[in-house]
Amino acid sequence: MDSQVSPRQLALQFCQQAKIFINQKQWKMAVSLCYQALKQDYSCALADKLLGVIYQAQGQLTIAEHWYQSASLKQPDFAEVYANLGSLYAQQQNWDASVKAYQNAIQFKPNFAGVYQNIAKVWTQLNQPEAALNALNQALKLQQNLITEIDYIEIGDVLTQQQQLQAALSCYRQAIQLNPSFFKSYHKQATVLVQLQRWEEAITAYKNAIELNPDFCWSYNGLAQALVQLNKWQEAVTVYQTTIRLNPDFCWSYYHLGKVYSHLEQWENASQCFEQAIALNSDSAQFYQELGLIYMKMQAWEKAVITLQKIIEFDCASPRIYIHLAEALIKLERWQDAVETYHQIINLDWQSKLNFSHFIQFGKACSQVKAFTDAITCYQQAIAQQPRQSWLYTLLAEAFQNNQQSEAAIEAYHQAINLGLNSSWVLTNLGDLYTQNNQFIAATTAYQQAGYQKVVEDYPELTTNYTTLKQYNFPNFLIIGSSKCGTTSLYHNMIKHPQVLPALKKEIKFWHDDLKQGLDWYRAHFLPCPQTQQYLTGEASPNYLDLQETAQRVFQFYPKIKLIIILRNPVKRAISHYYHWVRLGLEHRSLEEIIQTELNRIDKVLEFPIQYRHWYQSINYIARGVYIGFIQQWMAIFPPDQFLILSCEHLGSNPKATMKQVFTFLGLPDSPTCHYTQLNVGDYPPISPSLSQTLSKFYHPYNQQLEEYLGMRFRWK
Repeated sequence: MDSQVSPRQLALQFCQQAKIFINQKQWKMAVSLCYQALKQDYSCALADKLLGVIYQAQGQLTIAEHWYQSASLKQPDFAEVYANLGSLYAQQQNWDASVKAYQNAIQFKPNFAGVYQNIAKVWTQLNQPEAALNALNQALKLQQNLITEIDYIEIGDVLTQQQQLQAALSCYRQAIQLNPSFFKSYHKQATVLVQLQRWEEAITAYKNAIELNPDFCWSYNGLAQALVQLNKWQEAVTVYQTTIRLNPDFCWSYYHLGKVYSHLEQWENASQCFEQAIALNSDSAQFYQELGLIYMKMQAWEKAVITLQKIIEFDCASPRIYIHLAEALIKLERWQDAVETYHQIINLDWQSKLNFSHFIQFGKACSQVKAFTDAITCYQQAIAQQPRQSWLYTLLAEAFQNNQQSEAAIEAYHQAINLGLNSSWVLTNLGDLYTQNNQFIAATTAYQQAGYQKVVEDYPELTTNYTTLKQYNFPNFLIIGSSKCGTTSLYHNMIKHPQVLPALKKEIKFWHDDLKQGLDWYRAHFLPCPQTQQYLTGEASPNYLDLQETAQRVFQFYPKIKLIIILRNPVKRAISHYYHWVRLGLEHRSLEEIIQTELNRIDKVLEFPIQYRHWYQSINYIARGVYIGFIQQWMAIFPPDQFLILSCEHLGSNPKATMKQVFTFLGLPDSPTCHYTQLNVGDYPPISPSLSQTLSKFYHPYNQQLEEYLGMRFRWK
């Protein structure tokens, strides 16, 4: 060293050498040179500042702060020292001290662009975005190349968190101006536009982001959500599919795509999406809720039950979940489980969430498990919500009756009648209830009222054109058989004729019993008609054909009545009869077992007139197809010209001709405007060829006798 150089100059020379070693991160040499500088000139604030830089770089912040403070004491206007202190305090997240240090730096060096940039970041951390933005703009004025789009994005994010959306939007736009090629600025801009519900602008911004970075899945997610808001469902599907391709492990993409498919009613696709979302995150009750509702839409009841029960395990299920679970259980006929779910709803005090239809469903489930008291409560709740639904009183009355409360059942019907809901249906049901209680006079009155009401409801022209209506003394015709041969379709199409009035019920089932109800009771089932006009009426009880006693009773009172019999291939009749009882839950044996059992014993009891106890207790399916015996019983009492024998097969293949034949038989003109309707069409699996052959072989001789006796061909195979 030159002896002519002053200590101050020597100190500065040592500091310059220390800076070189600091840049090379040779900390020991740098520290040594700084100490040599202080040895030459203890007042050298630059040496203290450099020691602070060295120790701050090594993470020794307390020592670094000491040297910065020392430098500021030696040189109070040393702006760079305050700037370094500001960065040190920021490292310690001592934001207030950092701001104060940066402000001191600006005070002594107002054009210190880097300090404005750094204090903007601190203001951002302090959630003071406006101050941050002012500082950043000041830095931009002083040195444009110092500010980046990231600086504006960071402030924009804070503004977004504070819901200062317009200010945030300005930041993101400033970021785009600084660097139009940075995709994240567009992405951030789009997210704010979404919050502002400016969907079209958001879509444009997302598309700009995607164009700059087509592999960033979150832009696709945001774009799809904006498209959904504009009801651009198919576009949203395509975008979500791209999102999933880019990031197949993000469960929410599947969830949102599932929601879109749900709106499009593409239930299978929706269910697959929600299933995949659950596979990725099985802890989200929200995923299960959506999937459960989709399964309900798909009528996938088993899956719906499992999924809805899973939601309940999360202990966050809403009333809707329990209600849907009960509905699915009812669809599966798991009546007891449905009732238990209903009780859970009540115990959770959610009954106010149940609507009219829910109470009906739960009431029926309660009836299935014979919880009639609960059923009564459900129906009463339904009536409270919609008291003018007449059929509800029928359900309530049936529940009372099943609960051995006949008087309450009758009162339920009277409650409906007192409300003016005296429909023919309500009055007929009331008559049936009185009948079951052996109150035949009251039943007769109810049926008569029902008849007049039905005329008002279905034949108002009769009450308009004629002032008085008369009660029938007797019906004009009976369809007496045979069961499962099309009597319902035949009767339904007969009463379409403008001169044929229906009975209150198709099957009155009066004549095969002991007539204890009385003839007035029976006649009350037929609608009153104008005295000056010719109308016919009758009923169809197919079991009348079965017993000779029935024929004798009918002949005793109505010897001139016209009788209609419709017959069907007896093999098909027997099979249809069997499956009808299976559907009703009255038969649990196999068809093969039943046929073989009846064939084994039928010869011992099949004689005419058939014995009542054998008929209803032993032989049910096969013997009813031996039509010849039953018809002979009736024709032994009534003359043949009072009978019309029809073929079920001919009615189905040529209904127009068959119905004309019926109307001619009754002395009525044809009614070509009546369109034929076929009812009670059963669907059941085919029987084995061997069983079919067995039955055909059994019936063959009886069918031959029938054709010879009637002089007509049925062509049954």
